[in-house]
Amino acid sequence: MRTITVAMAALILGACAAGAQQSEARFAVRGGFYLGNGFSDGLLHTHLEGFEIGADVPIVRKASGLNGIYFAPTVVFGGSNRSGPDTDGNIYRLMVNAKRDFGTSGFYGGLGLGVSFTQARTFTGAGAATGRPGNNSEFVDVAGVTGEFLLGYVLNYRSGARTKPFLELSYYAGSDEKLSGLSFNVGLRL
Repeated sequence: MRTITVAMAALILGACAAGAQQSEARFAVRGGFYLGNGFSDGLLHTHLEGFEIGADVPIVRKASGLNGIYFAPTVVFGGSNRSGPDTDGNIYRLMVNAKRDFGTSGFYGGLGLGVSFTQARTFTGAGAATGRPGNNSEFVDVAGVTGEFLLGYVLNYRSGARTKPFLELSYYAGSDEKLSGLSFNVGLRL
């Protein structure tokens, strides 16, 4: 896992150092899928996965060498898509991201830092799997610092249209494994 984090950081930093086109930051909405890292909680070994929604709200629209700096709230609905080996619970993230174009190709990268916290789903008997029969949550909630490494592509980058669809791949490195994982999103920059 540490190797993936170091490789992504090196790729993003290297691409940012190569020079970039400056463009104006705009509000965006996105949705996608999140696949979390595995974690152990008591007797339970599992992971969080599910649909994700979020937004990019510009804080600084133009910054030297950057497209912009964004406030990026995100919610992951873990266990929302199917029943299976994953556990049920949500992840809430409050991130600040800096993004930069990789030339004029439509590709961009970014780094983020913020706080994340989980909210386990509760129901009678849920704690039995974790070795805590008196607790009705599926896992112990956590909160902590989270870093983000992201790569994206704007689909109609060179067109004159104001609204632009994009694809984005992010890796979240949290202070707890429950906060770490990979997400793929499609979005619309408005």
